[in-house]
Amino acid sequence: MLEHELHGALPRLAPAEATDQRVTIRVAVNADSVGTWFIQAMATFLDNDRALLDVAIDDQEHTQEWLRKGDVLAAVTADPQPVQGCESIPLEKLKYCGGREPAVHPKHFPNGVTAAALAAAPSSRFNRKDQLQAQWSGAFAAVT
Repeated sequence: MLEHELHGALPRLAPAEATDQRVTIRVAVNADSVGTWFIQAMATFLDNDRALLDVAIDDQEHTQEWLRKGDVLAAVTADPQPVQGCESIPLEKLKYCGGREPAVHPKHFPNGVTAAALAAAPSSRFNRKDQLQAQWSGAFAAVT
């Protein structure tokens, strides 16, 4: 439904002097979505349209700011509240679970996975804004 609505708006998004120029649609997407489902969704969309997508990758807690500033037309965001003039449509949820390389376990978790061991163990994140691992570790520590 959203795609159909966008296709109807595409001619209005192109510059007035452009007759065969492609429309560029700028979107903000979090890295987790790009790494899991967004590339396939983008490919399906582009198979049916001549538009170009300009993808700004940022943390899901910050993509809505791109939309608020008018830098993008759409955003995948963690914030359920829509930006003024926009609508918010919930997407499917991604379930996260902690993972590790087998060799890491004996070195960093010799007494099992504990809050203290998690705090001391190495972890990766997409950028400095990415707090997902800290949130997951905090939630894990709260239930153990």
